[in-house]
Amino acid sequence: MLFIYVGGFNVWGVVFLMRAFSLDVVHASRFATLVVLFGAIGAIFGGVMSDWFKRRSDLGRIHSMLTSLPLFATFGMLFLLTPRLGLGLGFGVSMACAAQFCQASIWASIVAGAIDLVPPHYRATTMSCEPLFMGLSAFVAPPLIGWISDHSNLTLALQSALLTSVVGCVLLLLAARRSYREDAEKQGLIGSITVDLI
Repeated sequence: MLFIYVGGFNVWGVVFLMRAFSLDVVHASRFATLVVLFGAIGAIFGGVMSDWFKRRSDLGRIHSMLTSLPLFATFGMLFLLTPRLGLGLGFGVSMACAAQFCQASIWASIVAGAIDLVPPHYRATTMSCEPLFMGLSAFVAPPLIGWISDHSNLTLALQSALLTSVVGCVLLLLAARRSYREDAEKQGLIGSITVDLI
């Protein structure tokens, strides 16, 4: 779900910067590169944060993601509303960097959660499905955003992608809370049995 917005922003983010702030493609691309760099930093931070939450609660991975998602939504929406709020390029790029930081911080919890819950003999299959779903989301999002933009405007199209991503992720995480602890306990038991057998 998260990659509905990410895939859309990767394609349309530079165009949005060009239209919203009257930038040429070179300057817009430089700012987009800065946003991506903040995402890389956020990914590392997200791993540390996810482990910190996990040490304090069985549902720590979910808590980590639920911490990042509202921040991602807030900063992302402020970025997209920057021109309408009459704020400058610096504010807009700062919000885009903060949104990308928060979005990327979620990735570590997704991977670690799969490793925590999935038995070893199914783990590679599960891990291969993650990039599959990410790719499908990123494949569908850009043309859909383009279509909405053609029939309305690019800001609304990106806002729709952002809200769809965040709401979808929150609903999935709330559903996962019901079985996460039980699945983790089963996985721990499987690990203990394996150790006893060896």
